[in-house]
Amino acid sequence: ATLYSSAEWDYKREPRTAAYTALGLLAALPYLSPSEQEAANKRLPELDSYIRSKQNVDGGWSGPTTGTNSGAYYT
Repeated sequence: ATLYSSAEWDYKREPRTAAYTALGLLAALPYLSPSEQEAANKRLPELDSYIRSKQNVDGGWSGPTTGTNSGAYYT
């Protein structure tokens, strides 16, 4: 969780990476120390904003193989 909350973790590789990061941090929150929880809670809004910014008009997300179209895997 420390890595995923840190600035070194590149969650902007694609929306799926950001989504997996958010899910992992949310699942880990009850098991983290207070300082790790604080770092995770600071990262979660960034992940939310990034994921929403990459959402297509049809409600889905595009990926590296789908171009600008929403892919079934991502939606």
